[in-house]
Amino acid sequence: MDDTVVEALILDLLEWVATGERSYEEVMDAWRTSCPRLPVWEDANDRGLVMREEVNGRSIVKITSSGLTLLEQRKLLNQLLREERARERNGIARPWFNKPFSRPMLFLAGSGMVAATIAALMHMH
Repeated sequence: MDDTVVEALILDLLEWVATGERSYEEVMDAWRTSCPRLPVWEDANDRGLVMREEVNGRSIVKITSSGLTLLEQRKLLNQLLREERARERNGIARPWFNKPFSRPMLFLAGSGMVAATIAALMHMH
């Protein structure tokens, strides 16, 4: 499986755990897999994004501060991407420095560079 798929599933796990108290058994029923290519629970646990804690004799899974930070960063990135798409849909142009060059512009720039190089070489002789 692609790492981006596992990463997306880890984010889903973090969102799910962050919404409320989850027992270890509930988390294992939902997220443990025997597929070695989808180590969602294992990766999240190894990276310190979730933790197990004993509360009143129950094993509870909680999101860690690292997990919350990752979740907030991804939410912010997704929000920025949504805003960028909305601007593009509404016809708000990107800044001039953030647009790809057109072929005619590249041709003109290249021609100008060639002309400047030839002029510099002619001037040297």
